[in-house]
Amino acid sequence: MEETPVQYLLRLHPDQKGLSKQEAVRAKLGKFGLPGHHHHTPIAKLSGGQKARVVFSSISMSKPHILLLDEPTNHLDTQSIDALADALDDFTGGVILVSHDSRLISRVCEDEE
Repeated sequence: MEETPVQYLLRLHPDQKGLSKQEAVRAKLGKFGLPGHHHHTPIAKLSGGQKARVVFSSISMSKPHILLLDEPTNHLDTQSIDALADALDDFTGGVILVSHDSRLISRVCEDEE
């Protein structure tokens, strides 16, 4: 928890490419909505939602074929839930979703009967 999001992601995903590995990681964190001034803040000092953004960044960087999400909306604001729904819609792998958030379920499963 004393690592910063950048340190954490570089440790877990050292194979980053781009101008620099650190810039690639920071771009991914930014894509998931973690403001730049938090990229070098110890994870222990981040809010629950900010920690979730770091975790979602890491999941994305590992390029999984299947996602098992248990209450993924905990600590997320409305904008983050919408972004998660969009990301799940674009995900081409399998998704197992456990949630009490009816809005997320209806967004992700809107084409299902």
